[in-house]
Amino acid sequence: MKIFNFIKLSFKNLKKRRLRMILNMLAIGIGTTLIMVMLGFGFGTQNYLIEEIKKYDMFNEISVVPFKKSDNVKIETSTGEIIEKRELNKKITKDDVRAFKNIKGVSAVRATVEVVFNEIRMNGKNLNFVTGLGYDRDFDLWFDNGKDKRIILGREISGKDSKEVLIGEKLFEIMKIKNYKELLDKEVELIVVNPNMPNLPLKEKVKIVGIINGKSIFSDVIVMPLDLAIKFKEYYLGDENYFEKYGYEAVYVRAESFREVKDIAKKIKDMGFTATTFQEALNDLNKYFRIFQGILGGFGAIVLFVAGLGVMNTMIMAVYERVKFIGLLRALGASQKDVRNLFLVESGCLGFLGGLLGVLIGSGFNYLLNLFINKALIKDSSKFVRIFSVSPSLILGVILFSVVLSCIAGFYPARRASKLDPVEALRYE
Repeated sequence: MKIFNFIKLSFKNLKKRRLRMILNMLAIGIGTTLIMVMLGFGFGTQNYLIEEIKKYDMFNEISVVPFKKSDNVKIETSTGEIIEKRELNKKITKDDVRAFKNIKGVSAVRATVEVVFNEIRMNGKNLNFVTGLGYDRDFDLWFDNGKDKRIILGREISGKDSKEVLIGEKLFEIMKIKNYKELLDKEVELIVVNPNMPNLPLKEKVKIVGIINGKSIFSDVIVMPLDLAIKFKEYYLGDENYFEKYGYEAVYVRAESFREVKDIAKKIKDMGFTATTFQEALNDLNKYFRIFQGILGGFGAIVLFVAGLGVMNTMIMAVYERVKFIGLLRALGASQKDVRNLFLVESGCLGFLGGLLGVLIGSGFNYLLNLFINKALIKDSSKFVRIFSVSPSLILGVILFSVVLSCIAGFYPARRASKLDPVEALRYE
């Protein structure tokens, strides 16, 4: 028998037991819907984050942190416990940053210290936990080569020791300040609290001299001279010599081209520092997302496995109901293989219908969830963000998985049907 005849006969048999077919389709459909939604979320989140990273053109950048790679070092704590550390602190000095900049192929470097403000106040409004970025003006701040307008209003910070800051456009949006253009050259109060002296916060009023483009990597931070950031950092930690002891918290190195990133990173590592490229970070991110997607898909697969047991039960019942039919097929010349394939194809057709139903429902759910996220959370009409993704490969994969699982579930009943004795089958009452 040809495969087309098997499929035609399978659908004919399924239609005879419509209620049973519908119940099995629903069971399989629920499983495939869960897989569609959960994997759609995993793939959609992954794609969204990768696109956001690409938007800022970071693949030519190398992140250098003040740690050095070493063999495992055993350290005894104050309690006598022995612990192992793979990385030890390695101070990044100004001379080190100059050395980074002198590496062949490096176009720019940014040396920074980060501080988190407990509160900022401006225009009669306040916002908690805002990131401040202090950068050394002897080096660079911008890596975008002027592709986008960096500062949409105002100017750059004028001096190393000045109390001038640049504020990201998105901070005004978060604080719901619409007339932020009027705040140019006005003051913003920055507040940091030392955990050991919560009643004595450090407050500093600084001048807003520029507003950073909302498309910039600094769109939601406050950029300031390095000395001002160090002052807040040292107060928060209660250590007046923090910068002298530890140096810069991070240095970002920009390569002239992507081809030179790997060599530059190796040279920095050879100097004893921990250097990470965004390509390495992206590879790690993809690895974690694969695990995440496997966990999410696993939940749906469990439901689909339970539905597979229902398919097995249905096909076993179908064998008992069609014993005489099987005997007749054998008497007309059908082989054991033909009988087995008939029931396997019938199981696969059931899986296909259930998988198709799940894909339709899952795709609808994903669209509605994306619609809700864009309307209620993102609220940006210029771009439709797909956190729940539906791709042709996902649709085909889910349907194929549903068909294969149903065929596996139907293998035992199909094998049992093929083993029936044709004479005994014709006598079966």
